[in-house]
Amino acid sequence: MKEGQALNLLRAANFGGVVPVSVLGTPARGDPTEFQAEIDNPTSNPAEVELSVEVSSNVQVTLKAWTR
Repeated sequence: MKEGQALNLLRAANFGGVVPVSVLGTPARGDPTEFQAEIDNPTSNPAEVELSVEVSSNVQVTLKAWTR
């Protein structure tokens, strides 16, 4: 992985379909960034997807995820 990236694992259970999710990365300094992903939940339960998020080096980032 490149410097300034963080790998995050998202998990979904009991949706019974493809789950579209949004992830908001809010750094302690700077502008928030939104990322999109889909979790294929009918294939496995719980299902997981890895999401690579670009973040500033040495800055704490809060991640929030929700379904779209």
